[in-house]
Amino acid sequence: TVFEPQEILAARNKHFVQAFCGSDHVLFLTSHQQILTMGGNSAGQLGIGDQPQENINEAVIVSSLKVVDACASRMFSAAVTDDGKLYVWGSNSVGQLGLGDTVDRRSPVQLVIPSPAQNQAESIISKVACGQEHMLAINSHGEVFSWGRNDAGQLGLGHTIPFHTPQVINFNGIELCDTQDSAKISDSFVDFVCVGSSRFHTDPPLAIDMKLIDVAAGGQASFVITNDTSVIGFGLQENGQAGVEGPDTFQIIRQLSPRLVTNLFDKQMTELSVGMYHAAARSARVYHEVFEMLPRSGPIGGGTPLYFIGKNLNSFKGQLIARFERFLSNGSFLSIPVQLHEFSSLRLRTSSPKISNDQLGDFNVTVYVNGMMLPTSKQLIFKYFGLPLVHNSIPTRGPFQGNSETVIIGEGFDANAASDVRCRWGYNNVDPNTGLLMWVRGHLESETRIKCDPTPAVGYTTEFPIMVTLNGEDYSEYLNDQAVIYLFYREPEVISIRVPEDNLADNAKEFQTSFVYGIPENIEAIIDVIGIGFKSGVAFESVIRVANRTAQVLFVEPTLMRCRVPSLTGIIQGNETATRVQVAVSLNGQDFTTETLDLVYFKQPEVYSVFPRGGPQDRSTLVQVHGKGFKNFEFYPLCRFGLVNSTFYSISDTEGFCFVPALPSYEQQASGGSLQQAFFSLTLNSQHYINTSTVSYTYYPAPNVTSIVPAGGPTFGNTSVLLRGHGMTSHNESVRCWFGTESTSVRTLNLTSSWYKSIVYDQRIPVGSVPAVVLNDNLLRCLAPSMSNRTVFIQVTLNGIEYSVDDNSQFKFYDQPVVSSIKPSGGHWSGSTSLTISGDGFENYDENVLCRFGSDSIYDADRDITIPVPAIVTTATPVSATELLCLSPTKHLPQDSFRSVVDFSISLNGFDFARTSNRSYVFYEHPSLRQPSPAGAHTFGSEQVVIFGSGFQRFEEELIVKFGDVSVPATAVSDQRLLMQTPAHAIADVALEVTLNGQDFSSNSLIVFSFFEKPELISLFPRGGPFSRFGAVQYTTTVQIKGRGLSSHFGQTKVKFDHIIVDGTILDNSTIQAVAPNEMALEGSHPMRDVIVEISLNGQDFTNLSTLSFRFYDQPSLLDFLPKGGPVEGETLITYTGVGLERFNDGSLLIDFGGTVMKCEDHPGERLIIDDFDANSQEVEPLSTEYGEGYIEYWGSQGNDTSTLIVPTREEIIQQKFDAYTADTTLWSQWDTVTSSTACGAV
Repeated sequence: TVFEPQEILAARNKHFVQAFCGSDHVLFLTSHQQILTMGGNSAGQLGIGDQPQENINEAVIVSSLKVVDACASRMFSAAVTDDGKLYVWGSNSVGQLGLGDTVDRRSPVQLVIPSPAQNQAESIISKVACGQEHMLAINSHGEVFSWGRNDAGQLGLGHTIPFHTPQVINFNGIELCDTQDSAKISDSFVDFVCVGSSRFHTDPPLAIDMKLIDVAAGGQASFVITNDTSVIGFGLQENGQAGVEGPDTFQIIRQLSPRLVTNLFDKQMTELSVGMYHAAARSARVYHEVFEMLPRSGPIGGGTPLYFIGKNLNSFKGQLIARFERFLSNGSFLSIPVQLHEFSSLRLRTSSPKISNDQLGDFNVTVYVNGMMLPTSKQLIFKYFGLPLVHNSIPTRGPFQGNSETVIIGEGFDANAASDVRCRWGYNNVDPNTGLLMWVRGHLESETRIKCDPTPAVGYTTEFPIMVTLNGEDYSEYLNDQAVIYLFYREPEVISIRVPEDNLADNAKEFQTSFVYGIPENIEAIIDVIGIGFKSGVAFESVIRVANRTAQVLFVEPTLMRCRVPSLTGIIQGNETATRVQVAVSLNGQDFTTETLDLVYFKQPEVYSVFPRGGPQDRSTLVQVHGKGFKNFEFYPLCRFGLVNSTFYSISDTEGFCFVPALPSYEQQASGGSLQQAFFSLTLNSQHYINTSTVSYTYYPAPNVTSIVPAGGPTFGNTSVLLRGHGMTSHNESVRCWFGTESTSVRTLNLTSSWYKSIVYDQRIPVGSVPAVVLNDNLLRCLAPSMSNRTVFIQVTLNGIEYSVDDNSQFKFYDQPVVSSIKPSGGHWSGSTSLTISGDGFENYDENVLCRFGSDSIYDADRDITIPVPAIVTTATPVSATELLCLSPTKHLPQDSFRSVVDFSISLNGFDFARTSNRSYVFYEHPSLRQPSPAGAHTFGSEQVVIFGSGFQRFEEELIVKFGDVSVPATAVSDQRLLMQTPAHAIADVALEVTLNGQDFSSNSLIVFSFFEKPELISLFPRGGPFSRFGAVQYTTTVQIKGRGLSSHFGQTKVKFDHIIVDGTILDNSTIQAVAPNEMALEGSHPMRDVIVEISLNGQDFTNLSTLSFRFYDQPSLLDFLPKGGPVEGETLITYTGVGLERFNDGSLLIDFGGTVMKCEDHPGERLIIDDFDANSQEVEPLSTEYGEGYIEYWGSQGNDTSTLIVPTREEIIQQKFDAYTADTTLWSQWDTVTSSTACGAV
C-alpha cells in the first residue's frame, strides 16, 4: 500500500501524456501515441500476448498501434487509434469486449462497430470509456454505443438486458424544466419553462444542443457530454455518482435511460472523470444572458405578470430593474422602471406598469443589474392594448370530457398585441371544484375570430362563461355585460342503428339490435340511431358522421336520432365488395361520440339467372340463384317473386337459394291452367331491392302422362321413348324424364342463417334422369338411361327440379339378349333364307321381336366403301329362351357388286336392337360355274375334282357341291377354284350345284359331270427307250398301252411316266398311244432306269395300282464291226462290238443298215461296267473314251435341274475309282472288263 505519490522508475523518460487506471493495472499514453502497460495480467488485460507472468512490474509496449485515446477497468482495456479503429483486450466474462462472445483476449483485437447513420458502414471511433464491466464508445457522427453488463441500466438502453455486441443509444426526450409538471408559478400564471423538450409551452422553446462529443464511465454509471456542455447520465446511483437527482440524494436509483444532470445544466462542463463510486467535472466560466420576455403584451391598466427567460439568472448580487421605454407622440421620452425578482436560474419575474391611453404603443424593455445592462439575444418589446369583447361561441356546447374545438366571435382581437392568446371557461384559471386547468391556447383568425385549442375536461355537466386573453393574463369583457355561456354535457351513448320500422320487413325487426346494418353504397337511406343522452342536443346543431361525411339530423329525441345518411358511391375500393364505416353523432356539430357504431356500405349484388325459371303452381320449389355479390352483406336477405317475399340463403358469393311458395289454390283456379309470370328481385338488407326486370319466374300447371311407347327397353339404355299426355309445352326450361325414384346426393346444403330457421338440404340428382325433347304439347321424347333389370315409373319435369308421375308411365328395363350365332350367317340376296338365331335372354321381353339386317349403311367389300342404305327388319319367332327363327329379306346388291356385309341384330321391343361384335350377315350373288376338272371321275368316288368358276370366296361358311342329288363338302382354293372329293356314284352324267351357306344352291344346267368305270391296263409296247442327253440326239419313243375301259369323252387323256405326265391319244376302246418323255433323268451314272406307267382318262385320276413299267437307257455305242463288207447278195454275218448293247433287250434289238432295219442277236462284247456309281455324286460316264474332256447336261430327279460338269477322261475316271477303293480291295472286283458282241445278218 502506497499512501503518498511515488515515481515509477520503470516509466522514467517515457514522455507520458496520459494515464488510464484499471483495478489492478495501468495504461500509459506517450507523446509518440504509444501505449505502455504494467500491473496485473491474470486475464490478459495488459494486452502483451500469452505471457506466463500474472504481474508485470515494468511498463511494456502493448503493440505498434498509434493510439489517441484509451481506457482501463476491471481486468480489461481498450484503445482508439489515430485512424478511428477501436481495439479491445483482457477479460470478457460478461461480453464487455463487445466481440459477441465471452472469451478473454490476451492481445488487442479490433472491434468493428457499424454506424446506423452511415448505412451500417464501419464507424470511425473518436472516444472510448470503460466502466466496471461495460464499455462506451462515440463515433465521428456523434453516435454513442454501449455493451457489456447492464444490471443497473449502465448501457442506457431503457432496460437491464446485457449485450455482447455494441448497441446504439437513443437520446431523444432529454429535458430540463424549472418547475415540476403543472406547478403554479403565480395565482394567474400556471406555466413553466423547459429546455430540451417541445411538449411544454415556451415561445420559443429552449433547446439543448444534442450533438454528443465525449463519453465517461466508471463502476456501473455512464455519462455523455453534449456540444453545449450539458451532461447526460444513466446507470446506478448508489452514492449520488450519476448526479441525476442532485448532490444531496443518496438513495439507490437505477436510471435505465439517458437523463440530463440538472445541477450541472448551464455550468459549462468541459471534462468529466468517473470512479467506482464518485464522479468529478470541470466547468468553464459562467455567462448571464436573457433570451425572451413573456408575455410580450398586456392591457394599459398594467399588472400583467412578466417573466424574463435566460441562463444563469439566479446568481446575481445587487439591484435588478427592468425599464419600459418609448418616445411618445409629443416627442417626449417615457421610461418606467419596475423591480425584478429572481425566480429560478431560467427566469426573472415582475409586473407590467400601468399607462394611460395617450401613452398606448410599443415599449422597449431592458434589464439592468446594479445599473449595468444585461445582455439579451434579441430586442425585447412589450405591446399595450385595450381589452377585447366576446359576442358568442361556435358551438355553444361541448362534451365535458373536453377536447372540443371552439371558435369565439367578438371584437378587439388585435393581432399586433396578441402575444399569448388563450381561451378560458369560467372566471378562474383553475376549476375550484376539480382543480383542473380551465384555459387553452387560442389562435387569431381575424379581428373578430379566435380559434381555441380543444376545450378542457371538466368532468361533469355544467355551464361556464367563455372568455379570451391576448397575452395569457388579462381576459376579455362581455358585450352589454351579457356573459356568453358554454354548456358542458355528458357525451351521449350510442347503442345501435335501426331502420325505421315502416321501411323494414316485419320478421326482420327483432334482429335489428343484434346485427350490424348495411346499405348499398349508391343509396341515401333513413336510419335511426338509438342511444342515451340525446336530450342535451338540438336538431339544428346535431349532426351524424358516416365515414368522413356528415349529414343533418332530422329530429332528436332523448333516446333516438333520425338521420338521412348519404350515398357513398365509390367508397368501396379495388376488389372489395363492402366496407365497414364508423357512425358517430354530435350534439354540437363537431364533437362526435367516442364510441361509434358500425354501418356497412356494400355493393349491390347482381342476379344473372335463377334456376329453375319456373315451377308447378301446386308446390313449393327450391330456386337456385346465380349472380355475384351475395356475400357482400347479409341482414335478413329476401327474395321477392312479384309481390311475395321469400327467405334467401346464400351459400357463396355467387350462389344462393330461395324457396318459392306454391300458388294458393284460389290463384291456381283463377289462372285456369295458364302461366303466371312474376319478376324476381333480391335484397341483402331486407329493405333495398335490386332491379332485375330481366329475371322472372313462371308458375305453370304440372304435365301429365297417359301412355308410353315402347314400354320397355334394354338395361344399357338409349331406348327412344315417346310419352303421350298433356301440358308438355307449358314450360320449356330443362325438360327431363326420370326413370325410377332413386337419386344420388350431389352436395348437402347447410342452409344456415342468423335470421331464418337453418335447413339441411340434401341436393340430389335423380338417378336415371335424362334430357327430353318436346315434340308438341301432347308428345315428349327421351332416351332411356342405363339401369338394372327392373320396372320403373317415368316422371317428367319441365324445369329440371320438380317431377310429376302418373300411373300410366311404367317402363320395364330388361337385359338385352345376347346373339351367339346366326346359322347361316349369309345367304342369297333374294332372301327367304331360313335363319336360326342362337343366344341367350330371348325370353326377357317380347313386345315386338324383330331381326334387323343392316344399320343404316352397308359396307361394299369389293370396292371398300360404305354405302348409306336403310336397314331391313323381318319378324322373328321366339322358339325358346335361346333360339329365334326368322327369314332373311330381299336385299338387292349395289351395282357391280357381288357381296354385301350388313350388321345383324335383334330387338325384343321393336326399337332397340341387340348385337354383339362380329355378328354380321352377308348378302351375296351365287357363284358362277364354268367347268369341272376333271369333267368326270370313277364311280367309286374319292377322286379330287376342281370346279372352275368365280365367287367361291364371297362367302365360305358351309361350302357344299351337289353331284346330282349327292352332296359333298368343298374347299375354296381361291375365288375361282373349288376343290372337293367326288362321291361314290353310279355311271351317269349329273348336274353340278354349289352352295356357300349349306342352304342356298346355285344351279347351272350346262355344267355336267360324268361318272365312269375305272380303266384297267394290260401291256405296253415297247417297254423301253433311249434316254436323251444334253447335246446328244433327242429320241422320241412312241408307246402303245393296251387295256380295258379306255374310252373317254373328256378329251383329257394323260399318261404318266414316273412323275412326268404327257398327253395320251385314245386309238380305240383298248389302246392309248403316247410319246415317252425325253427329259427323264437317269439315276447317277446308271445307264438305265425303270419307271411305272399310269394313265388318266380325265387328266387327273391315274391308275395308281399299275404294274406296267418302262425302261429308259443310254443309247448304246458301236465301236466296230466285222467284216467291213460283203457280197451284194447279203446273208453276211456281221459282228458288232460296242458298249451298252445289253442295257435293254426285250427281243427287239434292231440295226439300221443303210435304211434297212434288221433284228440282231446278242453276243458278249467289250464294254466298261461301272455299276456302283452314286447318282448323287454327280459322276457320269464320259461321252467319249478317246477324246478326253467334254461337257454334259445332267438331269436330276426333281425335274430340269441342270448342272454343267467337266467330264474326265477314261483314264482319270479309272484312277479316281482306284484311289477311292484302294482302302478296300474287295471292291476292286466290281471293276471288270467284259467283251460283248452282237452278230447281225448282212443284207
